[in-house]
Amino acid sequence: MTMRIRTMQVASMMSTLIATSAWCAGPTLTPQQIQAAIREGSKYKTIDKFLDKGLKGRRVRLASAMAVDGISKYVTFFNDWQAVAAEAAAAHQRMRELNAEEVQSTGLLHAYVEVHARGV
Repeated sequence: MTMRIRTMQVASMMSTLIATSAWCAGPTLTPQQIQAAIREGSKYKTIDKFLDKGLKGRRVRLASAMAVDGISKYVTFFNDWQAVAAEAAAAHQRMRELNAEEVQSTGLLHAYVEVHARGV
């Protein structure tokens, strides 16, 4: 019962965060900013390496490993620039190049969710 309530509280908190922050994440990117993000993302061999080492954003811990379920939960919020760089890293992983014409900058807030489990 307690776990279900906490899960609902976290879900409620997340929907509130996303709904209130999504509109104020930032303006749309200029063509120069898109090119810079593509260059930055192309430096990484895989999208996983970009997410581990290159992603700059606001990381929020929702639950630690000491939670009832033993699972750490994190969310990293970032803007369009980081999203374009991540997409460029994913394209590099697939051995292709991301063109600026393929990018649509919307100015919305993006979220990267991490769940780390331990034990049995």
